[in-house]
Amino acid sequence: MRKFEEKFLRLDNFNSSMLVSPEIIRGCISHLYTTLDIIDENLSDNGSDKFSLLVEKANLSSVVGNILGSGVVKYSNNRYYRNEPNTFRICYRQIVEIGELRLKLLLEEMLPKAIT
Repeated sequence: MRKFEEKFLRLDNFNSSMLVSPEIIRGCISHLYTTLDIIDENLSDNGSDKFSLLVEKANLSSVVGNILGSGVVKYSNNRYYRNEPNTFRICYRQIVEIGELRLKLLLEEMLPKAIT
């Protein structure tokens, strides 16, 4: 099984005002590795190629994005939830309720303009 390598996580890229923490990144990448390793192991046990060799790159990218999205939800301590399937944004920040007012904050809203 693949393991997350700490040397690739640059902690100087994070600060306290960011919506995504190093723990979330570490957790969702580990979640991706574990999930893909389980799929590959089952395929190999049945004489098939690895998953990445069986699907087109565009589809693989979509699957990887969805697995990472589920990892963000899993490792964010319920700060994020999954969007509906086949929609642009994979994860939303959890709904904040203030009386009858409900707010949904998107992960992408806080990104610098150069990134979006």
